[in-house]
Amino acid sequence: MMGGSGRLCMCMFLHPRLRIHRSFTSRVPKDKVEVIPRPKGWPLLGTLPEFLSSGSVSRIHEYVDRRHRELGPIFRDRLGSVEAIFVADPGIVKEIFRHEGPWPRHLIPEPWIIYNRKFGCRRGLFFMDGAEWQEERQRFGRFLLSQARIEAHHPHFQVLSDDLVLGKWTQPIENLEEDLYKWSLQVVGSYMFGEDFRFPEGDLEVLMRNVRELFHQSAAMTLFPPKVAAALHLPVWTSFVSAFHSALAIVEQMVKERLEGFQKKELGMKEDLLTKVLVDLFLAAADTTSYTLTWCLHLLATHPRIQEEIRNTPHLVGGVVNESMRLFPVAPFLTRYLPRDSIISQYRIPKDVLLLLSLYTMGRDEKHFKHGGEFKPERWKEVGVESRFAFLPFGAGRRSCVGKKIALINMHLLLSTVLRHYNLEALNESEVKYEMRLIGVPSESIKIRLSPLPRQS
Repeated sequence: MMGGSGRLCMCMFLHPRLRIHRSFTSRVPKDKVEVIPRPKGWPLLGTLPEFLSSGSVSRIHEYVDRRHRELGPIFRDRLGSVEAIFVADPGIVKEIFRHEGPWPRHLIPEPWIIYNRKFGCRRGLFFMDGAEWQEERQRFGRFLLSQARIEAHHPHFQVLSDDLVLGKWTQPIENLEEDLYKWSLQVVGSYMFGEDFRFPEGDLEVLMRNVRELFHQSAAMTLFPPKVAAALHLPVWTSFVSAFHSALAIVEQMVKERLEGFQKKELGMKEDLLTKVLVDLFLAAADTTSYTLTWCLHLLATHPRIQEEIRNTPHLVGGVVNESMRLFPVAPFLTRYLPRDSIISQYRIPKDVLLLLSLYTMGRDEKHFKHGGEFKPERWKEVGVESRFAFLPFGAGRRSCVGKKIALINMHLLLSTVLRHYNLEALNESEVKYEMRLIGVPSESIKIRLSPLPRQS
């Protein structure tokens, strides 16, 4: 339920309408405006050969991180057909959010836009812009962010964590990511539709397979023009369409069957729009939360000493979640388009140019996080305000993740339950890498063993 961003995190906070910040162009003398650096490239091909040789899309975070080391906290590059400005400075990031305007715009993957147009699909909050987005975001956000409603669901959230950790996981874990995906959907479904919510097991497995296929094929079309793939009906496009058709059909049927008892009056949305918003919420929520927890459990399993520290200091569970999202963000980049030309930190930022905020790079930068490559949950007792803009797993500003509260509460509950009852042991024989498949995922399935702790007398 995380993300928001240029990734698929359908997410977060409600904010009062802010005034539009004026461009600072008139305040900065022309001779003080600096040119955004570019990497050297080949004639016609630009930097594409180097990008491909570095691992292409699955390693884009590493390519961008190297460019930041070479060129500094801001640079401009063209990767395939995409022209973008990359930013890895918390101060500049903060100013970008100040300049995003009343209706922030982010990147939507082009294959998704083509799909919606081709098949006449109206979609939810992630795909909305302008006044429509603001109105529906405020309406839906009041429902998702209601502290009283979340607190009322807290006991059932604990039941769901217990069912997984003290029920299914008493047996050897066969597929950690699949278990967490199903648990995440159950959490969202019970919050939206009531404690008796159950997602049909067969549909769940098909849904998970198809969501991951559409993410995989979306990533495959990052460098190859999706319009061409669609026009020629290439396998990458037909596989993408098939996966999207199936995923949407399963979730739409599930949502429509349960709308009768849903609190439509509280939201004040028309049924058709409410269906689309809920469908997108289900599609976005499970993968993002489940992968974050997968990384959390992997980090704990590879750091036995920290497991014991957290048992003695339970409030550090929040630090575990933060460290996982810092080191292995589900969305390694946030995206924005500014509504007008602006000068930020003496750089001219043109309107409507894609801005990619490099969370992966900032999260590991020693300037913001001492020993940035290490897993240190205790660091979050002292992280400064400025460094917070180097760590934005749920985005920031008005287009931040609307599901943040629910996601964090449930991740904390599940991890606390695991650590109260088990020691975790890592079983992967080689180092697990972080790679991009539209979202940041492990390079191989995470394998862990849970061993019951001795009962205290």
